[in-house]
Amino acid sequence: MSYNGRIVGTPEHIAHRLALWQEAGIDGVNVAYQTTPGSFVEFIDYVMPVLAQRGLAQTDYAPGTLRERFFPGREARINDRHPARRA
Repeated sequence: MSYNGRIVGTPEHIAHRLALWQEAGIDGVNVAYQTTPGSFVEFIDYVMPVLAQRGLAQTDYAPGTLRERFFPGREARINDRHPARRA
């Protein structure tokens, strides 16, 4: 299911609208960009702190890389022989 609505406004207004969606049962959103990377940076710098103050954004993360969490007991990074490591 997708919703093509746009939220434009102050960080407080955007956080308020996202809070309403969360109260309605929405469990995630995709942030689209107008300019890149500016739109994402602005969302992180201005909206995320407001969401965190309201308890709607995660602020603490478990230690380790995503790879370590997906594959416990394996290296945190890909090995030196992997082609992506040479990039």
